[in-house]
Amino acid sequence: MDFELAASAEEKAEQALFFVAAYQKAMKNPKHVSPDALTPLLTEATAKINALVKESKSEMTTVHVFTDLPTYQDYRPENTIDGNSDTFFWSSSAPAVNSSFTLDLGKVTDVTGVRLVMGNDTSFGDYFHSGVLEYSEDGQTYTYLCNTQGRQTVCSDSFRARYVRVRCTGEQINWVIIQKFEAACENLLPSGVSFDGDGETSLSPIFDRDLFTALSPDPKTVSGKTMTIDTADLSKVELFLAEPDGLRFFADTENGGQTEVSVTPHVLINTDGIHRVRIVFTEKQASIAEIVLV
Repeated sequence: MDFELAASAEEKAEQALFFVAAYQKAMKNPKHVSPDALTPLLTEATAKINALVKESKSEMTTVHVFTDLPTYQDYRPENTIDGNSDTFFWSSSAPAVNSSFTLDLGKVTDVTGVRLVMGNDTSFGDYFHSGVLEYSEDGQTYTYLCNTQGRQTVCSDSFRARYVRVRCTGEQINWVIIQKFEAACENLLPSGVSFDGDGETSLSPIFDRDLFTALSPDPKTVSGKTMTIDTADLSKVELFLAEPDGLRFFADTENGGQTEVSVTPHVLINTDGIHRVRIVFTEKQASIAEIVLV
């Protein structure tokens, strides 16, 4: 199947969001829509669609994860950083001693806390029964941070690192489920962007210049929270939304005025006379594919 970009910006946005929605549906419902069936089309379309966001000033270091554990079915490692509590990583075998799961922050940065959530209610025993959290600047030499503490480990120590990993230190027969692996790093947001959430929701999918990655947080975690964008150096703010119903947008003027912006899958806000843009999460599910700052 060939993919041709539409002529107008509105048509481009509509086409892009169609493929984003199809991709997300495939990821969430592999029994109904096979992700593999979309691969040829997505490969061809991605480069063309991402041309829509090439001018963005939203420079943000993208967070990645990797592991030497084999993956069970579609329970991919990246599920641990997508902000969605319904997705998780699941290994297809028990871990060997020194097997690890690593969070790559993209650059050496100040970390103010780490949270690791493993296992779930149906596979209670699938977690690292004996493990340690460690950090490194170069990915070669690691420093001990703390021991894992059952299914959930929270460490509030501050340190500088690019890599944070959990490493298996004992033999076990259970497989491993990792629901969330998160590091609080305030300086990973683009300049002028702030978020008053708990610091555990990774925002990198919406600033990575890739419309096929999306932030889809649990509404219980982000309801009432606000992302604020200072528009002093911007001419426009453009948003691509896969699920817009869980969001409200406000444009604030320098004299204290406020205008609520209509929420559609593609939102374009010209910032002339606008002091800041606020994105408020509601109790409904939201999914943001990309925020473009120009």
